[in-house]
Amino acid sequence: MHARTMLLSLVVLVGGVGVARPELAELPLRVAAPAYDAVTQASVRNLATALQSYSLDTGGVDTVTVEDLAGWGWVPQDTTAVTIWVSGDEFRVLAQDVRPGASAYEYTNVGTGGGPADLDVAASRVDEPVAGVTIRPLTAG
Repeated sequence: MHARTMLLSLVVLVGGVGVARPELAELPLRVAAPAYDAVTQASVRNLATALQSYSLDTGGVDTVTVEDLAGWGWVPQDTTAVTIWVSGDEFRVLAQDVRPGASAYEYTNVGTGGGPADLDVAASRVDEPVAGVTIRPLTAG
């Protein structure tokens, strides 16, 4: 009974503060961000595997589509913003969950001779990510 009272008090406090200070209403979502990040990391790894498999099968990733990647086992999450840059057999992926506090993750095989590379936390977050997948040409620079 005491635990329920404390939980109810916390909910009321967070709700009341959220009305007074909207940025504080996001606090519970920011606390959950590590869980979103784990899902994003797994999705990026699966995407990289799908891109590598597609490239091996077709000779490159220049013409890859989201539907093609689904055939290799990767389906985008409804809450993730994903940008894929492609050129020949090289690609770069940047993905971030759109919910507050989530980190952006990057995977690239550029400069690795088409081999595996490490998944990195991107240097900066996308300011206001929008869920969906964008595929663009990879250009030098």
